[in-house]
Amino acid sequence: MFASRRAALMELCNAIDRPDLVLELLPSAPIDWTKPMALAGMNAAAALGKQRRLQEIYSSLGHRLRDDQIEAAFLEHRSSLQSSRLPLPPRLEAVFTLVQERDYTSAQRKLRQLVKQGISPRVWDAFIELLVQEEQWSFAADVCLLLSRYTQVIDLFVARVETTPQRPWIPRSVAMLQLHEACQGVGEEDLKIVRQKLEQVLVDLFDGYEEAFQARHLLDFMRLATEIHSPDLTLRFVPEQAKKWALPMVPLVMSAAAQTNQLGEIVEKIPEQLFQEISAQRAYVLSLLQCIPVNWDAVVDAARNLARRKAHWPIQTHLLDEMATRREFARVLKLRPDISINSLAEHESWVEFLDTLAPPLEPGT
Repeated sequence: MFASRRAALMELCNAIDRPDLVLELLPSAPIDWTKPMALAGMNAAAALGKQRRLQEIYSSLGHRLRDDQIEAAFLEHRSSLQSSRLPLPPRLEAVFTLVQERDYTSAQRKLRQLVKQGISPRVWDAFIELLVQEEQWSFAADVCLLLSRYTQVIDLFVARVETTPQRPWIPRSVAMLQLHEACQGVGEEDLKIVRQKLEQVLVDLFDGYEEAFQARHLLDFMRLATEIHSPDLTLRFVPEQAKKWALPMVPLVMSAAAQTNQLGEIVEKIPEQLFQEISAQRAYVLSLLQCIPVNWDAVVDAARNLARRKAHWPIQTHLLDEMATRREFARVLKLRPDISINSLAEHESWVEFLDTLAPPLEPGT
């Protein structure tokens, strides 16, 4: 885009009070900036309260553009932003300075010390708001986890997504790990609220940038959907292309499919090479047990397949226990040539069943 046209668009965005669009229009390479663009960019950053972005714009300008007018505008905006925000206690201000310098390790160490001494909710909220303004999303999430503010981590993630509607943003593994930890930390009562907050956000992210999603991104989303007990959401991320599948996806997908009565349909989508992996076959047996009703013939066939491959041991006890509990004794006996049933020796239902076949002899008979 020609510089004059870009500058005109930036002026138009300023006129309609859209400083966020002004920042989007800044050329990616500072060498392409003009003085009007730089001034417009700094004005926009100041209007949005983004001190870090203001500093980045100013620091990116070469000597060609950094004249008295540019320097005066930068100093004025910086002073205005610093005076308009709620002042932090000196020790917390020192933490924020370290964050601005990207010395996150030292910042977190100092913050841990302050947490032990206590931080008021009002000061804490001001600190988090300041981090968000400076787009220090990851550090903000880390410190929320530090204080076990799990729902605040979820809110930060949602806000992060909603503030970048004009450009693709796929969460990195760090952000997904933070979300996992937050979801694990919330109680059962809060989990429903968390699920409501995250489901549509994750779907919108996926729908908007589906082509950019690689296997690792899909796996991250599946794991999170599983964590918040949303099987339909897990299945939303099932890849259509074989190259985007990964073995760790298989148990997640099959479990979700079993819970929603779609196991047969989903199994057809799993690449055959992955489905025949031993870990996938074990997951398949466990998923079959989750179905309503259970297809016991399929369970027996899958268990026998594992037995032939000498790979049934990790699930054998659970499988037999489930079959006996549900009184599927005929199928237990059907598995007996392939799988030892000694683990059922103390199982109440199994012992009762054997007693009906051959009642124990009474003493003295």
